Amino acid sequence: MSQTTIAGQFKILTEQVEIKPKQFNKIMTSMMEHSKEVIELTQASFLEESTQRNYIQDYEYRLKQLQKIKA
Repeated sequence: MSQTTIAGQFKILTEQVEIKPKQFNKIMTSMMEHSKEVIELTQASFLEESTQRNYIQDYEYRLKQLQKIKA
């Protein structure tokens, strides 16, 4: 069965590479805690403003999807 959600795909990946729940939670926490830096670095990049906005919107969408499996 194919799971097309970002959260579902990430969960499948962690199972396939046998990441233990404790390590998985550590990875997820790290990704969630550093989102501000990702946005700041994107805004400081040489990308055009529209490209920066698009990237940040996509990033934030994917981050929200990943948050669904953090619980």
